[in-house]
Parts: sequence; C-alpha cells; structure tokens
Amino acid sequence: MFGRDALRGIIPPLATPLTPAEDVDRAGMGRLVEYVLAGGSHGVFVLGGTGEFAFLDERQRAAAIEAAVEAVNGRVPVIAGVSAVGTRQAIAHARRAQAAGADFIIATVPYFGSSALDQSWIEAHVRAIAEATGAQTMLYNVPPLLRDIEPTTIERLAALPGVVGMKDSASIIHVQDVLFRTRQTGFRVLVGMEYHVVAALLVGAHGATPSPANLIPGRYVEMYERAQASDRDGALAIQEETNRFVDVFDALPVWNAAVKTALHLMGICGPTTAAPVPKSTPDEVEQIRAHLARAGMLS
Repeated sequence: MFGRDALRGIIPPLATPLTPAEDVDRAGMGRLVEYVLAGGSHGVFVLGGTGEFAFLDERQRAAAIEAAVEAVNGRVPVIAGVSAVGTRQAIAHARRAQAAGADFIIATVPYFGSSALDQSWIEAHVRAIAEATGAQTMLYNVPPLLRDIEPTTIERLAALPGVVGMKDSASIIHVQDVLFRTRQTGFRVLVGMEYHVVAALLVGAHGATPSPANLIPGRYVEMYERAQASDRDGALAIQEETNRFVDVFDALPVWNAAVKTALHLMGICGPTTAAPVPKSTPDEVEQIRAHLARAGMLS
C-alpha cells in the first residue's frame, strides 16, 4: 500500500466509462488508465466529480473502483471516492473501496442541505469515516457546489493520524491558507482547480487533480515537473496553454459529457453518461471534434 508521501504530482480524476446500458465499462477503464499513466500521471482518482459518483449506485461504484485498481496493478496509488449524503453510507462505500484495493479514500461533505451544515458536523463526519474504517482518508473540498470546509476545520482534521490529505477545489487563497496551517503535519494538499495549478504548486501544494488530465495528462505532468525544477516561466507557459485548451470545454454546458465525448472521439471509451446527465448534442460533438483536431489529438 502507498503511504501519504505518494500523494504528489498529477493525479487525474478519472471519468467513469459506461456501456450504453450504464454498466461500468471495464475495458474502457483499462484503456483510460493506460492512457493517463502513459502520460506520466503519478496516480489516479476514481469516483470524483468527473467520475459522476453522485449518479452511480453501489454496484457501479464498486465496479469502477475494482476496474481502476485492476488496471493500475500496483503501479501508482489509487484514490477512491466514497462521498455520500450520510456518514453510515460513506463508511459503507469506504469499506467496499478498501475491499477493492484502493490505497486512499476521499469524501466530500454530505451533499444534501450542505449549505446548512455547521463545521462541527463536517468534522464529525470525516472523523467517523476515518475511525470506523482505519483507511487513509482524504478530504474533498468542492465549493461552491457544496459547503466549504474552512481552513481551521482542515487544520484540526489534519492532526488526526488517519486523515492524510485533501483535494482542494477552492480558491488559491483557500489552498494557500490550508498549506500554511498544515505544513508541519505531513498533510498532503492536491489542488483541484485546473486554472491555478502552477500558482498552488508555487505556494507549496504537493500536486494536482485536474479533470482535463483525462485528455492531456502529459501537459500537466510537464507543468508539474517544470514547477518542481523551479522553472517558473516554463510552468506558467504550459499553464496558459492548458487554460486555453480547457476554455473550450468550460464553455460547454455539461462538463462530464464533454470529457466523455472527447474520450470517445479519441477511441478510449464510449460517450455514455450516467442518468440524468445528458450526452453532448451533435453540435457539441462537432465543436469538440474540431477542437481536438486543432490540438492534433485525433488520428
């Protein structure tokens, strides 16, 4: 099993390939894992937001983790999402992830009525998951979709032996404050927002989980490596390049559908999204096709 020090570099939050019947496409997951690892990725994160975790049932979730773990075959760490509305559900998801062989589990705050959640509720939720499972547990902070986990709450949770890191998709100000508050603990911080990866790395983030790394993993890996080598200008040049690549996807109405459409056009997996997420329209497919062609990503 990988320890917390393996939480570094570029760890793509994988899309979840599905068959037309919405079963997990294990072969598609295998191809996606091989693609991102060929690009130099340092790990994989299954069942994050890009993986449509909120729309998958227990059977689909377990199958997605099993397929990712099998495809990775011990080469890099596997982070498995266990987010749920309630604590007991999250613990059950976590135990299935452990049984499937995931190295780390990661959970958001409960996502029904989360705007009303007190920070003490969030802290109790995470503490219960970590203590009940004994798993290496990570926090998944994803405002404005869910209640923000305040840096002071994260500081307290980082002191627990089972809470080893987080994915922070908040502002760079939030990421920086978390790093300041946890830097003496060994707590690992992965930045979630693809538009400020370099900025986060320069203030001490340990890596990133950018969703576009499903499509262009090698560019993010080079960005990370340049930042680690103190080549700030080179890293920022790639950041600007990738931001412009991402702009096209960001302008489309359904991010997950756009990513899956791109992966389908690249021959990695099918375009099926988990209901009720809509598929890309024919016009959107052509926009994505043209964009990938301009980027030299279609054979």
